[in-house]
Amino acid sequence: MKILIIEYSKTFAHLLQKTLRTIGMEFEYYSNTKQGLERCKQVKFSAITISHENSKNYQVFAKNIKELPHYNHCPIYLFTSQFSQDLLIEAFNANITEVFAKQNFLSIIHSLKRSALLENIASQAKILYVDDSLAQSSNTILQLQQIGYQVKHVSNASNAIDLIEHNQFDLAIVDLILDKGDSGLSVVKYIRALSDDIQQQMPVIVLTNDADKARLLDVFLIGGNDYMIKPVHFDELNLRIRSLIMHYREYRETKLENNKLEKIALTDELSNLYNRHGFNETSRHTFDYASRKKLPIAFMLIDIDLFKEINDNFGHQIGDEIIAAVGSVLNSCLRQQDIAARWGGDEFLVFFSDCDEQNARTVAQRIQHKFNLKTAKYQCSCSIGLVALDQINQREFSQLYDLADQALYEAKERGRNQVVMHDLSGNITMISNGPSITGSNNLMQ
Repeated sequence: MKILIIEYSKTFAHLLQKTLRTIGMEFEYYSNTKQGLERCKQVKFSAITISHENSKNYQVFAKNIKELPHYNHCPIYLFTSQFSQDLLIEAFNANITEVFAKQNFLSIIHSLKRSALLENIASQAKILYVDDSLAQSSNTILQLQQIGYQVKHVSNASNAIDLIEHNQFDLAIVDLILDKGDSGLSVVKYIRALSDDIQQQMPVIVLTNDADKARLLDVFLIGGNDYMIKPVHFDELNLRIRSLIMHYREYRETKLENNKLEKIALTDELSNLYNRHGFNETSRHTFDYASRKKLPIAFMLIDIDLFKEINDNFGHQIGDEIIAAVGSVLNSCLRQQDIAARWGGDEFLVFFSDCDEQNARTVAQRIQHKFNLKTAKYQCSCSIGLVALDQINQREFSQLYDLADQALYEAKERGRNQVVMHDLSGNITMISNGPSITGSNNLMQ
């Protein structure tokens, strides 16, 4: 993207040029409109900035620019030190895209960056075009491809849905009435029902042969972003496409960034498991679902034996490695629906949904065995307390935690390196045990 700058103030021109260089945008600078207009006849600029103070005939300049080939949609930004409502109205009547007070420098840069993104959209965007009449749509598709869009054309809703299922599109153009009684609105409904909360926001332009108000209301109620009456005017369609894709990409980038931040907020850095807050946020729905469906569940508390002595003897770096080892072992042993968290310090919690007692026992033993192998060079072990229920029966989380904690306490009392189960009758059962861990004599020195 290249920007034309027409600016009389050398100070402001220098600041603008310096900033544009920093963000990697190309530009040419001239101090008067005559030079700028002549240059526009030779080169296609993506955006133009002009100083109001520099040229009282900016309206004539804007008119001349819009008459040049390929400049009818070029944004023209007017900068002024004396912003007023009258100037704003005057500028808009003269086809100025936007007016900025020079004091609002950040807004100026944001708009120029936005123009750059709009300019580059076509070369990176994928469009799904759903129309049963290739004869009518072929010319529009060809024009879109010539600009740089990647266009996939299908003639019915089922093929469109199949493509959406296996591809990422930036926008869909859908004919309202398709062949054999098929409706383009079924494609819109499918998109809005997608489980991926980014993909379900993909913009959709609906094409229609008539302007029936009731039908157009249906388009918006079902989730269409825009509509156009056929035959479409290509320049208008292109501008709508660019604007919708621009907003969609901004949404997508914001959503992905928020997802990253949310993951950081909910995840323990050392173990790569949920932290306590993350566990509470993610387990609530699973817990309620298991309760409603009367599914068997299990809770497991894991504690690293003599972790303080490990830190004292080997240093906190080794302690951090062992915490990471717990996370690695749990991630390798658990199913996708199981929820594991570092509950605090050297204690870890696992919630199993739809898991009976026998499976819970097997997994607990596997976790103990894998952890002991992974940390063998430090003679490190873990104790595990387990509780399994055929049904939750609306038991509070704190009650289940207490039962698992009692089993963990018993595992510690019996010499550590144990897996112990607590049942609802108050019985404590040892599931597996390794050599007792009694203190620093068992640690490598």
